[in-house]
Amino acid sequence: MALKTPNTQRVAISLFPLADEVAHLGTGGFACTFRIREGDRQTALKIIDPGLSERERVDRELNALQRVTNDGVVQFLAHGVHKFEGVDYCWIRMEFIEGRSLGAELGAGVVFTPLEALDLISRLTVMSRDVVA
Repeated sequence: MALKTPNTQRVAISLFPLADEVAHLGTGGFACTFRIREGDRQTALKIIDPGLSERERVDRELNALQRVTNDGVVQFLAHGVHKFEGVDYCWIRMEFIEGRSLGAELGAGVVFTPLEALDLISRLTVMSRDVVA
């Protein structure tokens, strides 16, 4: 099953029906990410592609994210499985960090080295694609 943004938007809204805003931030290799705004609180919600064949990789990343505390890595808040229209969607709720994407930063000529966060994650034997610069 290919990940479809309009459908995952509906999944996100069904997970947080009382949210003031559910905004799509982007779609990556295995998930769609949304900003959830509830009053003054904002968090990020990643909805994993239910047809993902690399489920073990996601489980390893989730396990590492729960154990890492570092300014360069978003804070894990919660995770679970949500059944929507007969399909089980795994989700991860994380701290939301305001700012531009890595692509926008690099496109603007910003030069930085996020080695500290990557080193911490690599010592946990997991490579993450969610690095905050």
